[in-house]
Amino acid sequence: MYNPLRCRFTPWIMAGMLSLAILLWPSMSAESAEQNKISLSQLTQETQKTSEDPSSLTLAWWIPEEFWKVALVEGGLTSAQVEDFVKVLRPYTLVIVVDGTMGPIGGATFKTEDQVRSTLRVKDSQGNQYDALPTAEFNADLSNLVAVMKPMLQNLMGQMGQHMYIFAFPGKAKDGRAMADPKEKGSFAVVLDGKEYKWRLPLGALLPPKTCPTCKEKLNGAYSFCPWDGQKLN
Repeated sequence: MYNPLRCRFTPWIMAGMLSLAILLWPSMSAESAEQNKISLSQLTQETQKTSEDPSSLTLAWWIPEEFWKVALVEGGLTSAQVEDFVKVLRPYTLVIVVDGTMGPIGGATFKTEDQVRSTLRVKDSQGNQYDALPTAEFNADLSNLVAVMKPMLQNLMGQMGQHMYIFAFPGKAKDGRAMADPKEKGSFAVVLDGKEYKWRLPLGALLPPKTCPTCKEKLNGAYSFCPWDGQKLN
């Protein structure tokens, strides 16, 4: 069965994120930023999880600080401007969720924001679960960011974009460490309606690629062993 979540909508979302940089930073530098070696496309793919059910229209998109850094650098912002932007988000863990189903003849039904929120949790590497923060607890800058992103997602994704909801969770876990550090070993999960969408960390997109010493295959930087011959990777 055709699932719109599995079509190539990622470039449209990335384009929207770059447009967002321009909207929020109209005085951005005209100078070209240094070429970033991290692939925004790969990073986007690694931060998104979808349901394996072909009738499901469920997406959980964790957006770590590193995603914004890469996207905004590609948008032309200077290092100082990027830092000013991401420090606003550091107290939070941001997740975009859409949860829906497709009927037998292609009709889509989506849950409301309140319905999604009622079953949505995030889980840290220790197994502790956290509820989404009420919007009343957002700082002014995050409230502004959400207000800008909502119509952008709707314009980019149509009906599905109307039902993409942005949730913020605490930025730190109960032990005081980051809820999820995409560059450190660990795990992080979004739990939605009892189903777990899990990330094993670190994210390969943020690491240099590895080369198998036996078969010379170029591999994801997060791999510890070659999937083809089992060789341990340095």
